[in-house]
Amino acid sequence: MKSEFWRLPDGVDELRPPRAWELELIRRKVLDTFRNWGFDYIEPPLIEYLDALLVAGGRDLDLQTLKAVDQRSGRLLGVRADLTSQAARIDASRLGDQGVSKLCYAGPVVHANPQSLMDSRVPIKAGAEIFGSAALETDAEVIALMVEVLQAAVGGRPKASKHRCPIANCTTVFQKNGRGGWDGHVASLKNHPEWHPEVKDPQARKECFKAEYPEWFKDPAPKAGKHRCPIANCTTVFQKNGRGGWDSHVASLKNHPEWHPEVKDPQARKERFKAEYPEWFKDPAPVVVLGNMGIYRALTRPLGLDEDSEHSLFAAVQCKSENDIRALVDSGGLADLLVALPRLMGHIEDLDGACLELRGAPAEVGRELARLQRFVGLVMDCCTSVDLRFDLAELAGYGYHNGPVFAAFHGGHGQALARGGRYDGIGATFGRARPATGFDVNLKRLLNGGPPPPDRLPADWFRK
Repeated sequence: MKSEFWRLPDGVDELRPPRAWELELIRRKVLDTFRNWGFDYIEPPLIEYLDALLVAGGRDLDLQTLKAVDQRSGRLLGVRADLTSQAARIDASRLGDQGVSKLCYAGPVVHANPQSLMDSRVPIKAGAEIFGSAALETDAEVIALMVEVLQAAVGGRPKASKHRCPIANCTTVFQKNGRGGWDGHVASLKNHPEWHPEVKDPQARKECFKAEYPEWFKDPAPKAGKHRCPIANCTTVFQKNGRGGWDSHVASLKNHPEWHPEVKDPQARKERFKAEYPEWFKDPAPVVVLGNMGIYRALTRPLGLDEDSEHSLFAAVQCKSENDIRALVDSGGLADLLVALPRLMGHIEDLDGACLELRGAPAEVGRELARLQRFVGLVMDCCTSVDLRFDLAELAGYGYHNGPVFAAFHGGHGQALARGGRYDGIGATFGRARPATGFDVNLKRLLNGGPPPPDRLPADWFRK
C-alpha cells in the first residue's frame, strides 16, 4: 500500500496507547462529576439534518459544519460541530417536563477548520446544560460545576513516575522501583523470551538490563512544582518541598544575609519565611473570566448594522482589534465605547472602574453591567478557590449567547479549557423557548502535556 493512503486529513489526529487510555480516564472522571451533581446523560447522534444543527448559531457555526446530502431523503445533513443545539432539541422533546432539566454529554465533534493553529479538527467535548431556570444563581452553579470538573480532570491525574519497558515490542508500563516493577518484570525469562535467551539467571538478567539501558534509569528533569525564591534579589529556583529545596535554602543565613539577619536559628527562619510568603505555598488556582454578552448587544443594537457588518464587528471585538472596530463604526458616542470595550478587563476588584468607563451608555448597558456585578458576587460566594477576572469583550462560542458568559483557564495550558454562558430561547425553533445555561470542556486540551496514565483501569471503576 502506498504511504499516502496512511495519511490523515490535515488537522485530524488520532490517539494511540497510552494517550488514548488517559483521555478515556479523563472522560470518565468528568462524567462521574456530572453524575454526582445530578445531571442526566444524553448521547446525541453525530449527524443530523443541517437545519436542526444550525438553530443555535450563525455564520461561524455554519462555516464550521461539514455537510453532505442524505442519500435516503435528499436533504442536507450536517456533522455536528457543537452539541448545544442537540441538547436543546432533546430538552424541547421532553414536553411533559416543565421543571428544570439538567443534561450532560461527552463525545466528538467535527470542525471544518481547527479553532486555533494547534487544535484538532476532531475535539472531544464534554458539557453540561441546565434548561428551565433564568436565575443568575443557576449560572453560578454551572461555574462551580465547571471548576470542579477541571479540578477532577487536571488535578486528579497520576503524578508518579511511570515508565514503558524499553525492550523491543514490549508495552508494559510500570513504576521504575515499585514492587513487582521493572526488576521482577525483567528477571523473568518468560516476559521476554527473545531478549538474551542465553541469560537465565534472574539477577544476571537484571544486571544485563541495567547495562543495556542505562539512560532508562535517569530521572527526567522535573517539570512541575518549580518556584523562584520570592526573597528580594534571589534568583534561585527549586522544588517547593524537595530535599535541598526551599526549607534548607531558607534556613541558611548565608543564602540571604540581608533577610532578617537577627533570626539565626534555621527552624525559626523557615517559620518566618512561611509567615511572610504564605501565597508562595499555594498552587495556582484556575482562572475564571466572567463577561456579559448583554453589554455588547446593548451597545450594538442602536447602530442598526446589517448582517455582514455585525458579523465583522463581532469578530473584531473577539480579536480585541481596536483598529478594525474603529473602521467598522462611526466615531463618537457608542462607537467610542465599542472601541474601548476590548480594554475593559482585569482582576475582579477593577470591575467598578471599568463600569465607569461606560458611563453615558444607553440605560440598557447600565442594567447589564449591574447584572454582571451581581453575577460576580454570586460566583465569588460559591467559588472561593479560583482566580476571578472579568472581560467585557468576552464573546464566547458561536454567537448564540445572550447573557453572562465565562471561560476557564488553568496553569500549564495556553488556551481556554472550558467555555460557556447563558443562551435563553435557543429551543424556540423546536417549539420550546426556555431559559438555558451551560458549558463545555475540550477534553483533548486537558490531555495535552499531561503525565502518562496507569497501565490498567482502576478495578473499582467496573463495579460502579
